Order: sequence, then structure tokens, then C-alpha cells
Amino acid sequence: MSSSSRNAINTLSNQPHIMFWLSIPFVLIIGLSTAPQFSLIWNDQTIILSSKEVAFIISLFYLVLGSIYAAIIKAGKPLNTLLTVVHLFCSLDLAMLFWIVYLFIRTSSNGSYTLNCSGLPEIMIGIMVFGQIFLIINLIAIPFRSKEPEEEQIH
Repeated sequence: MSSSSRNAINTLSNQPHIMFWLSIPFVLIIGLSTAPQFSLIWNDQTIILSSKEVAFIISLFYLVLGSIYAAIIKAGKPLNTLLTVVHLFCSLDLAMLFWIVYLFIRTSSNGSYTLNCSGLPEIMIGIMVFGQIFLIINLIAIPFRSKEPEEEQIH
């Protein structure tokens, strides 16, 4: 891996809270500017929420995740780079991809939009939920890790 790629990954793993906090305005903008109703059909069950509610729930979730990471970093505890980067990908990238799929792959009925989970969106939601396991593993492993030398960390 090149040094610039390694530096980017180290920066992401040393400051993941910033990524979560910076994504909150984007989620709110997308949620407030899309259709007023969000319907998710999942195994013959329809879940209906307003897009504002979905955006608020995701933003609150990102706020909590960012606060967890900020507290860990403020306490000086080391994070596992691989677990942190995988968790960031599963939480942020796939959530944004889900919103994009929601915006472009939907069916219109009476001014509201329905996202039919016939494959891709269902898989993305599953990966986002599965990705939270990486945060839990990272949190459990913190007491068993020793602090990395300061010269190897990027501040």
C-alpha cells in the first residue's frame, strides 16, 4: 500500500467521529428534500415512515456513533484500524448508497415513493446492521490492546 493510502486510512481510523458528524447534514438534506413518505416493503410487511423521520433517526444514530468514537479517542484508547475502517464503510458508505438507491430505484404511487426490497436494498440494510458488530468487537477489544507508540500515530 502506498504511503498516501496508508496515511488516509490512518487518518480515518484516528478520527472516525468527524466522518460521522460531517455526514449528518448530508443525511438531513437528503431526507428533507425527498418525497414526504418513505415506504419499505420487507417480506410482505410495509413499513411507512416520513422521510424526515428516517433522516432524523439516521442522523441521531450517526451522532451517537460519532460520540462513542470521540469518547474513546479522548480517553486515549487505541482503536483497531481494520475494524474502524470496515465499520465506517458499512455505516457511512452503504447508508449513502441506500439513499441513492432510494432516490433512483423506486416506484411512484400517489406522490409517495415505495422502495421494494427485492434484492439490493435488503442486502445493503443487512450489511449496515452487520457492520455494527465491528464497532462492538472494537469496543470489547480496547482493554486488551496496548497503546501504540506515539510516533506511529498520525495526529
